[in-house]
Amino acid sequence: MFLLAREVKPTWAELTQAQREILNPLESQWPQFDSNHKIKWLAISNKYPTMTPDQQTRLKQNIIEWAKLTPEQHRLARESYAKAKKLDPDQKNEQWQQYQQLPEDQKQKLAADAAAKKRIANVPSLQTKTKTVEPLRQPKKPAGTPAASTPGAPGPALVPASSAGPVPVVAPQPAPPAGAVPTGNK
Repeated sequence: MFLLAREVKPTWAELTQAQREILNPLESQWPQFDSNHKIKWLAISNKYPTMTPDQQTRLKQNIIEWAKLTPEQHRLARESYAKAKKLDPDQKNEQWQQYQQLPEDQKQKLAADAAAKKRIANVPSLQTKTKTVEPLRQPKKPAGTPAASTPGAPGPALVPASSAGPVPVVAPQPAPPAGAVPTGNK
């Protein structure tokens, strides 16, 4: 039996005509949005009438671009925005001025590097670092060890586990406290 998740209010049909016109690129995604995202988009759409025509055009274009992004790209954009918001205005201004003074080829290189980082971030196998495990080493043998334990020397005969019967499992015993007298109960 499958349970269908209920859409968080407001549904697309419950939006005003003006809100639907502004948020139109998000219509197909609207049912999947949680209440926080819906509230944020509604607040943006409610500011729309107070914007200049240039701001309105830019907002509509940004909504179209946002609707094209994958959920992973949305997450990366939110993280980037949060980082930028933490910078004080002077730092932002200084970084922007430095960027503006770069030659065009340098700007293109930075853009290409950023795009490459985004591609790598979307490849799960490259997100984790591999760990190198050192090979097992033979323990050093103490002086006076019999020749049977020497590698390559004949040792005790090995009996296959299937013919030897079950191997008993012995729980480790805790070490007695210092100064304790053994009781002989084992």
